[in-house]
Amino acid sequence: IMKQEFGLCDDGIVTITGSSRWQRLRNPGRHEFYHHDEVTRAVTETADRLQCDTVVFRYLPLASRSAGSHRKELTRLVDVDDVPSLRAATEATQERGLRAAGRRWIAASIGRWQKWAMDQTDGGWVACEEDLGIIGDEKFSVLPNIPLQAWDEPVDATRCAQDPDSRTVLFVGAMAYGINRQAMDWFTSQVWPIVVRERPDARLDIAGGGLDDSRRDTYAGIQGIRLLGFVDDLAAAYASSALSVVPISAGAGTKIKVLESYRYGRPVVVTPHSLRGYGQVLQDGRDLLVADTPGQMAAAIIQLLDSPDTRESMARNGQALVEQHFGFERFAAIVAEALGERRADAEE
Repeated sequence: IMKQEFGLCDDGIVTITGSSRWQRLRNPGRHEFYHHDEVTRAVTETADRLQCDTVVFRYLPLASRSAGSHRKELTRLVDVDDVPSLRAATEATQERGLRAAGRRWIAASIGRWQKWAMDQTDGGWVACEEDLGIIGDEKFSVLPNIPLQAWDEPVDATRCAQDPDSRTVLFVGAMAYGINRQAMDWFTSQVWPIVVRERPDARLDIAGGGLDDSRRDTYAGIQGIRLLGFVDDLAAAYASSALSVVPISAGAGTKIKVLESYRYGRPVVVTPHSLRGYGQVLQDGRDLLVADTPGQMAAAIIQLLDSPDTRESMARNGQALVEQHFGFERFAAIVAEALGERRADAEE
């Protein structure tokens, strides 16, 4: 994508794989903020070789580790699409007792280190206004997430046409990711039994690799659930579905699952948390359904399963809004504006 859209050469993307610290950094459950010579060296050597003036980091912890660069004129930006402190805080709500107390303490500690890490950068972006309020740093602005398929060929509307007879609900997510596992543990135990009790012909397709054996056995034993595993062709999974669900209640940023569903022409039932970042664009009852409790979510799913016309209307409305507000053109314009401002400041 970077090469296609921006002409970036292979040497412009640096991945530090030899360090045990880097391996720990890749673990979503850990947030480590500190300067590290290995990261500094890799970044500065690459910047010198390419004669570039700006580095964009994928992770805030990694950006903080390069703070000791000898290239003082190098601009460091970071795309914070998942605010570490909020993610840790919302994960604490999924726990009980001492474990929850421990997670809250960790979240507070991460918040303090997060501020230090952001001070080491020259700015960057967050995914939504809510995250900008948490960060409270004027160097940062909002860069909305966009569908991952935004660079692919257009979705075949004929292939993904809504089937009025479909009774399938779809969830898409990597099951190795803890937040997805927590969401589906809740959904399959609390919500789905209500749905199949009221609509025995309903089916839940779970698309995503990384499911452990214990959960695979548990989910497979629940009426109406089909485990698709990793799916090469997402269009086929969406084509057979009536709607998708995003029952996530933790994490920061925005849930790209919502955008993806509209891209394939399917309405969505979401939790209030999963609506963050979209609430000013997508409207409950018009473009999607928002549900907080198991009973509310089951009722919303049944409503859409029973009403193909409502599904079609919501999908059409949502798709138009997503194309308008979360397209690549807007994304690129925001990035270009930020880089232009940084260069202008540097020249002054």
